[in-house]
Amino acid sequence: MRTEKAQPTTALHSRSRWYWFEVVALFCAIGLLIGGIVYMMLKTYAYDNQPVATKTDASYQEQISDSGYSGVRVRHVDMRNHEVQAQLDYPVTKWERLNNMVAAKLEAEYHEFVSEQGGGSRPGQQRATFAVHHQAGDIISLRVSIERIIDGKVTSWRQFVWTFNGADTKDGQPGRVIELRDLVADKAGAYEKLSTIVRKKAAQQTAEAKAPLLEAQSGQLLGADQNIGIVRLSAHSFGVIVNYRPLGWQEERSQIIEVAVADVMDMLQNDTARLLLDVPRPAPPEPAQLKPAATSAVAKGCGNCVAITFDDGPGQYTARLLDMLDRLQVRATFFAVGTQIDRYPQLVQRELQAGHTVASHTWNHPQLSTLADSQIQQQIDSTNDAMRRAINRPARYLRPPYGDYDDRVLKLLAARQMSAVLWNVDTRDWADHNSDLICHRAVNGATPGSIILLHDIHLTSVNAVPCIVEGLRARGFAMVTIEQLLGQGEPGKVYRKAQ
Repeated sequence: MRTEKAQPTTALHSRSRWYWFEVVALFCAIGLLIGGIVYMMLKTYAYDNQPVATKTDASYQEQISDSGYSGVRVRHVDMRNHEVQAQLDYPVTKWERLNNMVAAKLEAEYHEFVSEQGGGSRPGQQRATFAVHHQAGDIISLRVSIERIIDGKVTSWRQFVWTFNGADTKDGQPGRVIELRDLVADKAGAYEKLSTIVRKKAAQQTAEAKAPLLEAQSGQLLGADQNIGIVRLSAHSFGVIVNYRPLGWQEERSQIIEVAVADVMDMLQNDTARLLLDVPRPAPPEPAQLKPAATSAVAKGCGNCVAITFDDGPGQYTARLLDMLDRLQVRATFFAVGTQIDRYPQLVQRELQAGHTVASHTWNHPQLSTLADSQIQQQIDSTNDAMRRAINRPARYLRPPYGDYDDRVLKLLAARQMSAVLWNVDTRDWADHNSDLICHRAVNGATPGSIILLHDIHLTSVNAVPCIVEGLRARGFAMVTIEQLLGQGEPGKVYRKAQ
């Protein structure tokens, strides 16, 4: 009997085909689901982390209008997502650097709130407004307030302040923020003393509101290494921001602590404070309180003479300096750079006509000892040629840039009947742009025969001159030119003061 092999039925073939189709369809569905979830996560992350100003979907609106403050417009941004509804007013000033600083702070606060929000039954709200407290010339002082609301309750109200000097520069960019430390004179312990006063005022004002200071914020406010913003409230007061939490409250509040100029006047004796506030200069000390100058003989017929000298000019402040010296009836010495002589010949002529001495500071201010002999010679001769073009005479004295010279320099000077003039009182006005500090160093460092180093290319140095003249006269000094102090000078010799 023959047995035949069984054949698969049609039903079995059909069931097998449907089984594999269902498996493939299931995997496709799972893949699509996972892909959709990943896509939505990436889209949400990208939306929440892009800059506020670049969001352009239907939930974002922006318009620019007049703010009501002169020269300042407002950029109003209205946007929303699942976590936060935001209404932000950005100040738009003529200084891009300030605009970017404020915008960065507003956007950082927004993203922080978005990351924290999510527990409320409704989206949280964040509102930002600003006020301009002061605006004059290149100075503006403004305050930004940020309010957060969750489930209809205010949970946080913070303030931030910027006082900005658009005429100053920092890191090569126009404009610089004025901070608390910038108002303080260069005196030992001045900033710490000011911090103590602010701390006491803050503690008193928040205590009256029965609201203790938040420790972290008070630490930031008074930390020696922190950058503390200020706001000009009037010509006679400024403010700093402290944050606090009222007793029994969960939300954080913010308050401006006002500091009167009269309470801290002795700490605010610098140019920045006077630029922003009404800070009078202290009365000059009586002559009897000053250290008397010695009476040892120096130059012929001048027992108590000193020479005030200015390097690197002429420049944009030289005319102002010449007016000042004329009013004060003082003669000085200008060590001029050759390139500047050719640029401002009329100022060099005016210096000479007013009775000042004009001398050489080389052609373009190199370090002479690093040059070849021929290059040193060119630096000296090119400057003398520029002086002949401007005032029809060469220089008798040369001040080597950075005080740097060697025997080759002195030999070349001797051959031209010239002397090298350095200094013995360095005001360091190139490093510390502080008129009060410059004046202090000049007056207190002077001795009979001193040569005082300044630079007429710095406004703070020029502004220090009345104080210097007043202080030197109070000590019994007479101010003369290098020519009057040294006479003809010995060719090839180096002078740091009168012999």
